[in-house]
Amino acid sequence: MPKQNTYIGIEYFSNGNIQRKMEYDFYYDFLTPKDYSFGILYDNYNNIEYSGLLKNLKPKESKNIAIFNQYGIKMYFGNISNFLYNGKGIEYYNNSEEIYFKGIFNYGNYNTGILFDPYGNKIYEGKFMNNNPFQIKNIKLFNLDKKLIYEGELIDGLYDNYGKINNKYGSLIYEGELLKGKYNKNGKLYEKNDYRIEYEGEFLNGLFHGYGKLKGVYEGYFSNGLFEGEGIKYEKNQYIKAIFKKGNISDNNANI
Repeated sequence: MPKQNTYIGIEYFSNGNIQRKMEYDFYYDFLTPKDYSFGILYDNYNNIEYSGLLKNLKPKESKNIAIFNQYGIKMYFGNISNFLYNGKGIEYYNNSEEIYFKGIFNYGNYNTGILFDPYGNKIYEGKFMNNNPFQIKNIKLFNLDKKLIYEGELIDGLYDNYGKINNKYGSLIYEGELLKGKYNKNGKLYEKNDYRIEYEGEFLNGLFHGYGKLKGVYEGYFSNGLFEGEGIKYEKNQYIKAIFKKGNISDNNANI
């Protein structure tokens, strides 16, 4: 019996078989559950695969279990420990039967295994760090939605040397030099969901540092993300040429 003020939700596969039964309260979003709930998971043939505590539709402990999304498409097959993918497993691209990763998980993180592109081609095999290949050149990385998110080199699982970084929708946001996952030296930062350059110049530890141009705002020298040194600041229909210190005008001879 469900506890007071809870409801029973039943979700079905497209073939009419039960996918899962769950308890949820009035504020509970059945398709995108939060925190913990009690439920029963079924396979495609109405066989019970798991009954017990769930978190985000994942069982607490199970071996060789298939996890499906709300559309009845397999997201994962393998072992789960403490609600996380752990041990041998296969993760699939969203809403498809194409394999994304096959190998060993370490409590939700990739340990060793094979990474595939959306077309079924193997793009890497070996150790992983930060859920990325450990070390490789000229790689193209995709997210689970099949969008290209990075193209370049990886060292210790971090973006390094030269690369192109895209947002989760596949739009370019940065192109240039990198160091341990951060923008470094020379690069171009692009406007959100656009291919127009927002900033072009020098970086250090992910911040504007050195000489650069910030579109429609400033052209000159930066230090740790702030205007520093000689530069030109643009305001409406005029510009101010001055010496800046920590983002502010520091001299009395600024030219408008």
